[in-house]
Amino acid sequence: MNKVNVDLGKGSFQLRKSAKFIGVQLNDQSINAKIPRFLSAKKITNQWLGGFRIYSIGGGMKKLNEFLDKARKHKDIAIGTHVYFRAGGKIPMVPTGKILLTFVPSSTIKSRNQILKDLKLKLVKKKDKNLWVVSISKNSPNPMKAADLLKKTAEISHAVPFFDSPLTFHEEVDAPLNSLFLDQWYLRNKGGNVKDPKGKFVRGSDMNVPAAWKLLGNRGSAKIKLAVVDLGFDVAHPDFQGKIIAPFSLYNSERFPVQGIDTHGTACAGLAIAKSNGVGIIGVAPNAKFLPVEGTTHSADSLEFVLNHCMDNGADIISCSWGSIQPEHELTAEHISVIANAAKKGRKGKGCVILFSVGNENAEHINHYSNHPDVIAVAASTSADEHLTVSNRGRGISVCAPGGNFALVTTRASWDIGKQLSHGLSDSFRFWDDGKERGNGGLYKHFEGTSASCPLVAGVCALVLSANSKLKANEVREIIETTADKIGGKNEYTDGYSLRFGYGRVNAEKAVAEALRRKNPSAGSSTLSKEKVMTGLFHFSVESRVKKNYGVDIGNYKSYKEVVELTEKLEKQFGNSVNVRISQRNNQVTFKVIVGYFSRKKKVEPVLQKLKKAGINGQIIAYSKL
Repeated sequence: MNKVNVDLGKGSFQLRKSAKFIGVQLNDQSINAKIPRFLSAKKITNQWLGGFRIYSIGGGMKKLNEFLDKARKHKDIAIGTHVYFRAGGKIPMVPTGKILLTFVPSSTIKSRNQILKDLKLKLVKKKDKNLWVVSISKNSPNPMKAADLLKKTAEISHAVPFFDSPLTFHEEVDAPLNSLFLDQWYLRNKGGNVKDPKGKFVRGSDMNVPAAWKLLGNRGSAKIKLAVVDLGFDVAHPDFQGKIIAPFSLYNSERFPVQGIDTHGTACAGLAIAKSNGVGIIGVAPNAKFLPVEGTTHSADSLEFVLNHCMDNGADIISCSWGSIQPEHELTAEHISVIANAAKKGRKGKGCVILFSVGNENAEHINHYSNHPDVIAVAASTSADEHLTVSNRGRGISVCAPGGNFALVTTRASWDIGKQLSHGLSDSFRFWDDGKERGNGGLYKHFEGTSASCPLVAGVCALVLSANSKLKANEVREIIETTADKIGGKNEYTDGYSLRFGYGRVNAEKAVAEALRRKNPSAGSSTLSKEKVMTGLFHFSVESRVKKNYGVDIGNYKSYKEVVELTEKLEKQFGNSVNVRISQRNNQVTFKVIVGYFSRKKKVEPVLQKLKKAGINGQIIAYSKL
């Protein structure tokens, strides 16, 4: 039977056996394991999918089955399996041997145990009363057949075999050639010079990171730990030295990242945490500790293992620039549960801040992983403050961050062979899209796409937690979203939300200011008033404002009553009008309080200084950005 219909938790899919590939699990899973000679002569295409090495056999189904039978009988091979593809799909899928069972509530424990006994299945864990995870044994039918038999019983409503599958990196895309590049424009962009193509560098199309550092009084806390889950970490890179803790790899028994083919993780990590050492680049949060974690496959078990490693080693933030929009990779109940667990129970109950890039397929559907409700889903904007064309679109995007148009400069793995350019540039320039080599000793490269945007936002989250480590994960996400700058056309947003930019482009300074305000929400109250909370009847004048001019943004509030009281206090003490921007997200109304309404930015500065002297944190804002 070369085709089979299988329940993957989000509907039934037809899978076909590959006539080219097989999966082999060795008795010894180390990188130095003894591989049978007849296997070593074959091409290996994946080192690890659910514990299996994937080999290319070829020659048709008959030859493949004969080869697989030979492999299963070999003393050094524990398991041999077919590899499957979804009808019309191109990504290999390997059954891991586990099956997620949903029992009908009326079924008895006795009947459930008898089903497992009849098929020689082992109970792995009970997710809840009616949701069990089981695994096949040596004497069981293969997982596909077992799942088919299980779903035919009256006691089981769903039998979902676990698969592992390689997930695509959200890789960098090609940038325009022969263009000038302002190093790290994504941190602070003052606009291009006269030689730059007109309109390609727009002043302010960055994340305002240096201003956030100034507000903090440092470049983030060394107590914050940021994990990057990816592949291809050059742990010897100078920009990572003295920062690395708990390095981990899912792909070898030594559990340590080693040189391989991939280089993507090195590029992502540099944008978030590259140290400030006077040379090369600097990350958004250069003082943060760095957990390099290799493990990007679709298996829910692998995902749980990786996230547990991050939590066990104190990760505050987990950045993931990978995923899929293919239908077979929709998240199962197990995936959803694993991510939710880390987002709620990590950081000693405050929750790990988890970020995923939305993907670079130029599609109207975002990466399944980024669509999880506990995830900060990051899209990409450009150096011209526009939508990066390849960045996926759709509801579920949280925010966007710089991702290209003019490429970003980041760290390069020492074994990175670069791009083979076709415009006549020599090999020494293959890491630079405009042919202008940067950095020291070939340690850096150009990089683009949502893969770049995601770790940038992760770095901003590290600065937010540096400002206020008591914030819960969902509060960090809320701050990142509510302080983002609206970019794009005037008709881009509906109720404050864009299907291309989410809630806007991340603003590190505003996010840090809001984190500081929440750390001490009564900051300056001694000068405003330490009297009891006011109660009673108020006159609250409501006047619509034209979105122009400037004021001082002092933060977001959830209580209407609190805003009324604060408005009266601020107007009495400082003599300036107070304006309120009302917005709504997920049925939660928030009130942004802004002091002053001036036609020129320089007139706002004295108000900002008065507020700061009173202990009230804020930053100048253009009303047009709201």
